[in-house]
Amino acid sequence: MNTTGTENPLVTVYVTTKNRLSLLRRALKSLDEQTTDDFEVIVVNDASTDNTREFLDTCRPRFPLTVIHNESTCGAPASRNKAINQARGRFITGLDDDDEFLPDRIRTFTDAWTDAWSLLAADCLIVSGSRTVRWRKKRNITHSDLLYRNLIGNQVFTLTERVRNVGGFDESLTAAQDYDLWLRLVGRFGPAGTLAVPLQVIHETDAAHRITSQMDFNWGYYQCYLKHKADMTPLQRAAHLHNIRRARNKPVTIWETLSSTPISFWPKELARRLR
Repeated sequence: MNTTGTENPLVTVYVTTKNRLSLLRRALKSLDEQTTDDFEVIVVNDASTDNTREFLDTCRPRFPLTVIHNESTCGAPASRNKAINQARGRFITGLDDDDEFLPDRIRTFTDAWTDAWSLLAADCLIVSGSRTVRWRKKRNITHSDLLYRNLIGNQVFTLTERVRNVGGFDESLTAAQDYDLWLRLVGRFGPAGTLAVPLQVIHETDAAHRITSQMDFNWGYYQCYLKHKADMTPLQRAAHLHNIRRARNKPVTIWETLSSTPISFWPKELARRLR
């Protein structure tokens, strides 16, 4: 492990990576371009076999950087938990190595924070090939809302102590670890708020470059469903099983979609089927 910077920052950003050096460079560049300086970055290198270790050991960004090298693969949840355990910031947020923060992300979240929310999220831009769409999120997301599906996304901004309080990421899940953590945070500390401004770019990765296999992805979401099933209504359970079936490319009729989906979700479901 190597560390630069000694002062306690306001925000900790954790990044986990494995064998995706070109993507990692882009992610760290987006952190270098932030419009605030009051943050640290913890990168956990999950036993990469390319030149990631050498790059990180010689990297000299403008922000305080801590690098943790796993000598053997631990997986993303365990790697994130290592970073969370070492975080010095009052607030914490994550960045996937294949995504980017927009320049005002950290400052905007810091300025908007209120303890009334369990966590903050924001709209994001999703890039798939030459197509970019904006994900406009629900502004107030309750635990009941979240039990239908992950309405928050893959990253949040919250108090570091709250993440530690609920136990961090569940290392037993093969996927949906972020969704599971948001469910526990919102269940413990109240609704999540989202900001009506894009603050992150999500690059949809083709199947050949995904870290999580489709089999592990489907199983992980089913594990998450089983973990939270007792808190769900019959409609929430039906919604989860419907989404898992669709993710497995099983045939789903329009009636099955609508009958397992709240009326408020119907417009988006119909638009998705018509794409």
